[in-house]
Amino acid sequence: MGLRKVKTKIRQAQITEAALEVIGNNGFKGLTISALARRVGIADGNVYRHFKDKDAVLEAIINAIGIALKRIVKESCKEESDPLSCLEKVFTKHISFLENHRGIPRIIFSDEMYSGNKKLALKLKGNVMEYVEKIKNILRQGVRDESLDCNLDVDAAAIAFVGLIQSTALQWVLFGYSFSPKARGKKIWQIYLKGILSRR
Repeated sequence: MGLRKVKTKIRQAQITEAALEVIGNNGFKGLTISALARRVGIADGNVYRHFKDKDAVLEAIINAIGIALKRIVKESCKEESDPLSCLEKVFTKHISFLENHRGIPRIIFSDEMYSGNKKLALKLKGNVMEYVEKIKNILRQGVRDESLDCNLDVDAAAIAFVGLIQSTALQWVLFGYSFSPKARGKKIWQIYLKGILSRR
């Protein structure tokens, strides 16, 4: 029984990863059960054994995104003791995560994501807002220890932080993945940093 459960989780993870690859290569509309089955190397019916439909696959992806964002913040703040270094680490890890999963930007910026299953759209929005709150907490710590501007608008700074990552990801998709988000992210971070640093 235990072995079967492990195999099921592995297969579900494979299908979820395959879905991201399909979306990354062929767009949101390219995600079909048949495409997933071909990517994983299984029959269509085996996909349905793990996910009842395409929305269930998308829900698994959204859950995976939420878990990944939490992990990025947790690991970054564990690796770096001061808020500013932690924030930079989160920024770098987040962009690296997107670069390694090119299907994620296409999901986030897809009209179909928001005009289709409202439950999925709300779950994705909830994941992003939870992430924004974690960024706000890091920024508040920086204001308290005076490494960041004491007059910093934390809400606006957190939205700008996420917005810079999203705009980089959107340009990456629009330009056919022709540049490295990580390389561009280093330059963008320096611009963002000048806006939030303490004026002391």
